[in-house]
Amino acid sequence: AGERRVLFASKPTGCSAEAGCSGFGPPDPAADRHHVGELLHHIVNGGSTPTFPGAGRGVTRSTRKSDLSAGVLNATVSGCGAQPTTGLTAPSPAATALQNDLNAAASRGDRLFVVPPGSYCFNSHILLLRGARDLIVDASGATFWFTYGGALSIESCANVEWLGGVVDYDPPVYAQGYVTSTAQAGQGVWEAAFDPAYPLPDTSVGVFNYYATGNTKVAIFDPTTGQMRRSSDNAANAAINIWLQTSTALGYTAGDGGGACSPAVSILTSGRTGLQGTIGGEWCYSIPETATASFDPTAQAACEGYYVDPCCTDQTDPTSYLTGSCVGGCTACTYVEKSDDSWHCASGAEVVYGCPFAVYELATTGSGYLLTADPPQVGDPIAVFPRGYPHAVMVVACANVTLRGVAAYGSTNMGLLETGGQGGNTYVDSRVIPRPHSGHLISVNADGVHAVGSAIGPSVRQADVQFTGDDLLNITPRIMMVLAVNGDRLTVLDPGSHTSLLSTGDTLSIYQPPTGSESISSLYVGAVTLAAAPASTGQAEAQAVIDETEPGCATVTGSQTASYFQTKYVYTLTLDKAADFGVAICDLIQDVSKASYAPVVANSTFSSSYARAALIKCDAQLLSASTFGNSGGMWAGIETQWLEGSLAFGSIPAQLANLLDVALGSPWLNFQQGSGCSDLVLSGSTAEGVCPVVE
Repeated sequence: AGERRVLFASKPTGCSAEAGCSGFGPPDPAADRHHVGELLHHIVNGGSTPTFPGAGRGVTRSTRKSDLSAGVLNATVSGCGAQPTTGLTAPSPAATALQNDLNAAASRGDRLFVVPPGSYCFNSHILLLRGARDLIVDASGATFWFTYGGALSIESCANVEWLGGVVDYDPPVYAQGYVTSTAQAGQGVWEAAFDPAYPLPDTSVGVFNYYATGNTKVAIFDPTTGQMRRSSDNAANAAINIWLQTSTALGYTAGDGGGACSPAVSILTSGRTGLQGTIGGEWCYSIPETATASFDPTAQAACEGYYVDPCCTDQTDPTSYLTGSCVGGCTACTYVEKSDDSWHCASGAEVVYGCPFAVYELATTGSGYLLTADPPQVGDPIAVFPRGYPHAVMVVACANVTLRGVAAYGSTNMGLLETGGQGGNTYVDSRVIPRPHSGHLISVNADGVHAVGSAIGPSVRQADVQFTGDDLLNITPRIMMVLAVNGDRLTVLDPGSHTSLLSTGDTLSIYQPPTGSESISSLYVGAVTLAAAPASTGQAEAQAVIDETEPGCATVTGSQTASYFQTKYVYTLTLDKAADFGVAICDLIQDVSKASYAPVVANSTFSSSYARAALIKCDAQLLSASTFGNSGGMWAGIETQWLEGSLAFGSIPAQLANLLDVALGSPWLNFQQGSGCSDLVLSGSTAEGVCPVVE
């Protein structure tokens, strides 16, 4: 019922003085648009230790009304309004008021904050909980709606529990449609028709303009399996990696929509499951247990959870039609009384029509292998998705935070990101999936669950992660790189804020960067001890060091070189004495005691990704009783390109116990940069044949 009410929500007014909204001025793209690598740097101010206010004992139940109201039929699914053509959008007054209440509760040190059930339009604004301690936030029954630039962020908090809530994006933050021509596929050029209910892949406006075109991916789906087309050879295709270069609008498909979208279509299809059949009163008979001798509310609810969208083969031009679009007309299933006083489920008489789809030519790179491995066909569903900050749900520089029952149904980047801080955080019953009953092809535009750079690893249990735009699961420490040696001073590159975990007296281990299949342990150089906390390097000095070292170290950081070699990521380490062994430029350096942090992933499902199923980069990591499938395999070992992983990887072997492999490719387990079977312990797994399985 709550979901149905959202469909009829009216557009809330923007945040303004006239609307009685305070605390927010006009959106500032320069302030809101961050790069992923800047996130932790911004939060902890260059490595300082977060401080927390004292805990009180108050309870706050926000009295703010949500953005639900009766209103116009042509509202978006959330009722929050259309995606901006350019720039960002402010939150609604209701969302602004909720943010203010949450700020006040955290400042007072309240123990409980209750979010009233309903929908809140945060749009391009980040819903922020900062500096809270010993607080429970009950958001069960709340949906937080965003567009690009918006997210939920929990920052510099300790002993906080967040219960429930949905993070969703409306309109979605990617394009979706179907392939209309493969004639130029050999040159990396595709034609596809895109659903106007989603952003169109036009790089001059909206989300595709806000984020760089060079960071936009393309996925093509097999309609018979519902999975992304990919090679079954993981060595060749750990990730699909088809990149959009340019897009050109070619016009619109034919259709019965008359050039305009029918408002009734989104109301009809949202929250219902589509049936491919014939409109005419009979098709909904196929729904089980909906024919009853007398009126039955259970049968009625089952019946009216469906709608009929006629099969594309009934259309005069099959290439102009996508099942689910209602271009050729569709109707609701209704529970009706027959002449003999019995009841049954049938398709209704009122037919509504969807919108003509917008046709684009897409110029891409990286699709050559797919033409041989799993050739796309006309009619295949296609998704085009950009990637950029922020992530749907972020836990930043926190300690002992628990998220329970939180769902992310969209994101311009990752679904759930943990970064920095003391860690020890717990995630229970997390869902990173396409919005149920939405017909969305993907959930988030990058990783599903990504935890990086905390001192103590997370616990992830009962997670459900599906259809992600990159890896499904990645839990990893961060690595620094030596840029200069000057006696008892080392200048290092630290884009992952490993320095924020370091303090006087810590021991740092130094390794040569791997160049082939040599084991990491064989590359150990020596250890040094910090005489003081790390400090940011002056900009002029940092730039001079970068200019000297970036060309030579690019062989280590690869495609991330330009992103990582920035002055804000350069730090100075003061040692208790000069190293009595040779330290070379581009060597890797890390406090391995804060990198082998024993994360646990259990009783979870990870399925269907654009890239890999899971990355195993930590010592003492435990993956157990979980299913992984329809992805580019599982990969063990560090990745210097991303400066990720434990430099002591394998000293305490990771454990893979009772895992179920569902179409993970061959081989299902893969190794990178010197790792091997000796770094893992496998037990009870159904995926065999790569490493010995311990009985």
